[in-house]
Amino acid sequence: MILADASVVIEQQRRPTANRYQVIKASPAAVCGVTVAEVFTGTRTAAEAAFCRNLLADFQCVAIPDSVWEVVGLDRARLQARGLNFPFPDTAVATIAIALDLELWTYDAHFTAIAGVIPGLRLFQEPP
Repeated sequence: MILADASVVIEQQRRPTANRYQVIKASPAAVCGVTVAEVFTGTRTAAEAAFCRNLLADFQCVAIPDSVWEVVGLDRARLQARGLNFPFPDTAVATIAIALDLELWTYDAHFTAIAGVIPGLRLFQEPP
């Protein structure tokens, strides 16, 4: 199992590909509640919300242990101490991936910088 960031879900929403869909199903790909919230943030109508629900149905959903939230805060502080101020959801998803021992699938380049500061973050490489 791999953990998909919102960038993957949104890219599949905007420009779906058979290759990405295959990775979602075969890996399988999962999302966490943080990613679900990010995806729904962009909805403006009931139809858009229904579309997001349908899209997210292709992903498994992983539970976030309560113990992770303190670590999210500590990881965010560690990043900020290095002058790296990434969005809270990205730090949370990275920390959750580490806590659940999952590779993180993302299209956001700044996760490489996060991986350089937060030990244990493994980034999933999508096959061509």
